[in-house]
Amino acid sequence: GDEEKVMPLLKILPAYATNTFNLYEHWLMPCLQQAQDFDAICVLRQYAKLIKSLNINSLDMESIEEFYNLLQENNGANWQNALAVREMLEEMPLYLAERIKAKYEDEKKFSPFPKLWIHSKNKANAYPVFFSTLKYLGYLIQLEIQCRDVKINSKNEAPYEIFFRDINNPPIEIITYFHKELSILKTFEGKEHDISKKVGSEEEVFKIINKILEDLRKLPALPAGG
Repeated sequence: GDEEKVMPLLKILPAYATNTFNLYEHWLMPCLQQAQDFDAICVLRQYAKLIKSLNINSLDMESIEEFYNLLQENNGANWQNALAVREMLEEMPLYLAERIKAKYEDEKKFSPFPKLWIHSKNKANAYPVFFSTLKYLGYLIQLEIQCRDVKINSKNEAPYEIFFRDINNPPIEIITYFHKELSILKTFEGKEHDISKKVGSEEEVFKIINKILEDLRKLPALPAGG
């Protein structure tokens, strides 16, 4: 019958795979690049997106298996190396916080704030570095830098987040009053209790902190010692 004629012609093709011919990479994507009809483009794009999302877990298992095989080499010595790396990564947020504190530990460097310290790890597994609390014209200003534990393969996370807040007032008050004196705050995003900015490098963190401290010192009628 027809089934006997058709079955020998059929070939099993993986929908999504690495290092082998597959539906997603070798048929859907080329078709999507050459398609001219808008409806066809939409269907191909959604189908490709669905196939890719459904196969993420299987790809993760492949990566884990490769990593596991690597750990078996060198008579198990790689296990110890991996554990040592994990421990160092777990301690990294505190190390990042200590580096910031060390840079500004001199009282003249963290002025006009009266205090600088590292808080214990918070619920987000971050170590916050606090510059606080500057009293100015009824405002109680804090600068906080959270040093976080970030996944190495993450594209959306950053190891640092800088918060600028007034303890007594909502973020709109901060932005309204300080937008001229502290122009760097224009790059921050407003939240419920403060404004913040995610930062990807220590160098950029230092630049932002330096700019905020410099501009705060220029505020008119700033009382001595904060």
